[in-house]
Amino acid sequence: MVLSLKRIGEAKHMARKKDNNTPKQKKPIKPYVLCLTEGENTERLYLIYALKAETHSIKIEKSECSNALGIVKEAIRTVNRLAERIDRLYAVFDREFCGDQTEGGFLHSFSQIDQKLKNEKYQNIIIPVFSNPSIEYVLLLHFKESNRPYSNNSEIMQDLKKECPSYSKAEKDSICCFKELRLEQVKNASQRLKKQDNSLSFTKETTIRDRAYKDHMPNSNFYVLIDALTNQKT
Repeated sequence: MVLSLKRIGEAKHMARKKDNNTPKQKKPIKPYVLCLTEGENTERLYLIYALKAETHSIKIEKSECSNALGIVKEAIRTVNRLAERIDRLYAVFDREFCGDQTEGGFLHSFSQIDQKLKNEKYQNIIIPVFSNPSIEYVLLLHFKESNRPYSNNSEIMQDLKKECPSYSKAEKDSICCFKELRLEQVKNASQRLKKQDNSLSFTKETTIRDRAYKDHMPNSNFYVLIDALTNQKT
């Protein structure tokens, strides 16, 4: 009887040892959506406070780069590094004004973006969200319809400040403005952006280079991101 109990104990010990040596299966990693933004405050705060990105479990990161091509290159590196973890990556950037570059050279960088994103590996994963000339144009459409061509950022800011006096590039002011935006205003902005696209014969598939032409200013496909976060049909 004693021997039998001893053997039983040994058998239980061996079973526990075997269980401990059995490799545990890792939980599958749930892919996530990432927004890679150009700006320090504006885009990030708009996504958080106006589009409620965090309620959709969307991660927001500021790009290491401040130019459109650099941001897209970083998006590509991110997808290559986290291939199985990234469900979708929105690369958010502006055209801005070309400064001391020639218009042709300026547009060449946008051609490179289009070429890089043609790769099947990145199609439907990296989504460029582009504003010509800047996100302030998108913000303006939350308050009124406008297709005015702009020659500098100051003009856009003047129009935006008339509609939303609390807005500025400062974090505190941006948060105040974005918190006050109603869902109806956000949806209006999306519809106005689409209307402007229709007037230019643009679609979601229009290339970034075509959007970036100076005579196509203003325009933006930011409605793609707005609709994704507000569950609207695009």
